[in-house]
Amino acid sequence: FKSILDSRWTGKTPRTGLQHLVDWEYAEPTWQPAKDLSGCDRWVVGFHRGNYGKPGPVSRLKRFL
Repeated sequence: FKSILDSRWTGKTPRTGLQHLVDWEYAEPTWQPAKDLSGCDRWVVGFHRGNYGKPGPVSRLKRFL
């Protein structure tokens, strides 16, 4: 994917309710569960560093922020 555009809570539990709006290289942006972005820490951390007011980050990434 190209980047993360936004984040939101879906109203589910904090562990499963966080979603990120992913901007895909060759497709329209879609909302993806944060758990599906494992291995994409660089993009997730980069998004949250510049967007402190947005929901997140997942607890395992807090040490990077």
